[in-house]
Amino acid sequence: MPLFPDGEKGLLDFLNENLKISSEKRVRAESFVVAGVVNKLGEFQNVTIIQGTTGINDDIVRVCEMLRFTPGKQNGEFVEVLYSFSLHISYGGYITDLSFDTGISSERLWDMYFDAIDPYRNVTPYPDRNFTSELDTGPFLKVEKMPAYPGGTRELIKDIQENLVYPEDAKKEGLQGTVIVLFVIDKEGQITNLEIAQSTNHIFDSAALDVLSHLKTFIPGEHHGEKVNVYYMVPILFRLDK
Repeated sequence: MPLFPDGEKGLLDFLNENLKISSEKRVRAESFVVAGVVNKLGEFQNVTIIQGTTGINDDIVRVCEMLRFTPGKQNGEFVEVLYSFSLHISYGGYITDLSFDTGISSERLWDMYFDAIDPYRNVTPYPDRNFTSELDTGPFLKVEKMPAYPGGTRELIKDIQENLVYPEDAKKEGLQGTVIVLFVIDKEGQITNLEIAQSTNHIFDSAALDVLSHLKTFIPGEHHGEKVNVYYMVPILFRLDK
């Protein structure tokens, strides 16, 4: 497995030394789990918080991406390794405890990690829709080169979160939910033909559709070397901070 200089103590000291929290941020005491991939050079990449919400997740991710490990090995060769640890943070943003034992099974850890970095990976079209599959008609469900958002999935999630307006009525009632929006990315990368594919509560539908108007232009999909119209689905998550 990858190794950090001086083990748990060295990692704890490094995080506390480099974690600089703005005085404007409110930090509560909480335990959480960090996960990422230690690559063949020992860099900690694609870091995310898979359990716990501290209010300073971006700060934690930023300092964790500074970590450098002795990379893991398999059969004598350096390999990429999914790596995780649990932390407890006190009021004010000081990390008091760190453990490499997260209490999460390896299989469950993988699922939580990939759900965190790409919540769209398990979203599939609803079964009663007759999606086109022939090249000469379109739009398409799957193509050789799927549409892509500038900056990748993480940037897409960031833009959605920053522009999402939580319905006041839902906020007052403490409602949370998810809306899956189906649309077409056309040959110019524009979002067209929006519709609600699935909704846990229709109070969120208008806000979910509206936030998509704030997204950047996609890189269009391609099939057989030609730009084509492609179906795309995005889950919009409505979550109230506790």
